[in-house]
Amino acid sequence: MNKLKNRTAIITGGGRGIGLSIAQQFSDEGAQVIIADINFPEENQYDSSLVKIECDVTSEKAIKQVVSQTIDRYKTIDILVNNAVTKGDVADITELSLLSWQKSLDVNLTGAFLFCKEVIPYMIDNKKGVIINIASQLGQVVTGKSLAYCSSKGALIQFSKALALDHARHGIRVNSLSPGAIETPLLIDGYGDMDTAKEFLEKKHILKRLGQPEEIAKGALFLASDDASFITGTDMLIDGGYTAI
Repeated sequence: MNKLKNRTAIITGGGRGIGLSIAQQFSDEGAQVIIADINFPEENQYDSSLVKIECDVTSEKAIKQVVSQTIDRYKTIDILVNNAVTKGDVADITELSLLSWQKSLDVNLTGAFLFCKEVIPYMIDNKKGVIINIASQLGQVVTGKSLAYCSSKGALIQFSKALALDHARHGIRVNSLSPGAIETPLLIDGYGDMDTAKEFLEKKHILKRLGQPEEIAKGALFLASDDASFITGTDMLIDGGYTAI
């Protein structure tokens, strides 16, 4: 249970759902975990080992503060998980506003860029590091009226590959992880309730069910650990067979 012992991880969007599950999994494996999110729902139970820092990933100043506080506290950053996400408006291009389009790119893509830009210099100094960008199966295939979301997630997958190429010489591994539909509050945000989400989405996965946050967290743990030491520049699909159809 010590695959990440004495390693420091920053996880964005760690206040709930997949991000929180990854944070807990990393902590259970010995990591020192910073969870950065724009809010932390009161109904969630946060383990005392998790350090919470409020952060809007569209703000370069806020990101710099998270990184600075992490270095002040732990002296190093070994792992970065960019998980902050917005689904954006359900709209085709004739209905989608520029503001909505830009927000999706700012949160889902530029936020990852800004965090990587701040964290990578410390990883270069350490001659090692791991970055995991949480993308989506919809970065590889598409669904209707999700133009901004699909575009941002597809770009995040390519961003991860380009980053991996640039920084392999520094001992930094970079991968993306693409979940299918997962039972999280994000689905409820989009569909109103989980039953409606299941009715619409379960049949789109060949396993005929939705995934659980813990299943994504285990994939992230693998990518963050030394078990994945020969894996970089790839996208790990954990999508219940969604993209196989």
